[in-house]
This record gives sequence, C-alpha cells and structure tokens, in this order.
Amino acid sequence: MEDFKNLIKQKENGGRKGFDSKSKTWKPHKSAEGGTDTIGWGHKLTAAEQAGGYVIIGEEKVPFAQLTEDKNNILFEQDWARKSQDAAKFINEKGDWNSLTEPQKLVSTELFYNLGNKATQYKNFRDKILTPNSNFIEEIDRSYTDTEGKKRSLTERTDPIKTWYREQDKAPAEAARGIGSYGAVSPYEPQMPVAENTTFG
Repeated sequence: MEDFKNLIKQKENGGRKGFDSKSKTWKPHKSAEGGTDTIGWGHKLTAAEQAGGYVIIGEEKVPFAQLTEDKNNILFEQDWARKSQDAAKFINEKGDWNSLTEPQKLVSTELFYNLGNKATQYKNFRDKILTPNSNFIEEIDRSYTDTEGKKRSLTERTDPIKTWYREQDKAPAEAARGIGSYGAVSPYEPQMPVAENTTFG
C-alpha cells in the first residue's frame, strides 16, 4: 500500500512545489486546472481554507506557516481516507467494495483522489472492475483542461499506475510458482524532484 501512495505523491507533486526548505513548511501553489490553489500532495484548498490561510486536519485549522512535513503527510492520509470512502460508495452502487482486492481498491481510490466527483462518470471502470478477469485498468485514462483552455492527457500519471497494478496482479501467480515475492520492494519509490502537480482535488 505504501509504495502505491508514494507513487501518487510523486505524481501529485514530485517537484515538491510550495515546500519552503528554510522553514520546512508547505505553502499553496496554483492548480494546473485552475480554481482554488493546491497544497502539499494534491490537497485542493476549499474556498474557506484559501481565504483563511489554513488547512483543516481533523478539527484543527492549521495555518500554512505551520504545515510541516509530518502534518502534510497527515493531511494526505486524511484526504486519501475520504476518497477511499467515496470510491467504496461508488462501487457499492453496483457491486461489493469488499469483493475487490487491495490493489483494486487503491486504484479506485486514486481515481477519486485525482478527479474528485468527476470520478463518478467512470461507469465503465466500475462495471469492468466488478467483472472477473476484465481489463479494467485501461479505463483509468483521463485528461484535463488547463487554465488556457487546452486539453491535456494524463498518461504520465496513469501509465505508471497501470504498470504498478499489473505487477501486483501477476505477483501472486509468480509466487505460487516460486518466482519473486508478492511483498517485494516496489520500483516506484518517489524520486524527487519530478513532474509538476496535476491534481484535480
């Protein structure tokens, strides 16, 4: 699970945009798709957060100037947990979230983490992930419209996710044949810096 989350952090903000190396805190930066700013690992600020200069972690309003590395990671986990609930609700409308494998749940959660409510438009994804032996992973392709009105593909985000999933999918069979280990170290540990943030919420 952690290797996948590290991959998502890398794709959200591998260049660590907004991180102040002197104060060791995170500040907002412009969102690629416009709207309110983004901070940390893809947290899309609400209008209230942006106006007030804080993020909400639990019940605490944390000023940007106090958003340390540790608190930023807590914010990510909070957002991830909420998006996991959204993904579960979406899947449960047609099937059973608990019938999915852990890698399938992670990929589903990422869809909502990146797209927010727009992920509910991915009904083919849902239908296929609930169908045994389907190639549902191809349904995660997406694009976005930047602030200049240009449509941008996000293959640089989705291709590594597809690769990660396929490796998880084949690992149990390989383990059964004595090849490799399902718990092997992933090649997708974050390497900073990399691409700029392309979050959707």
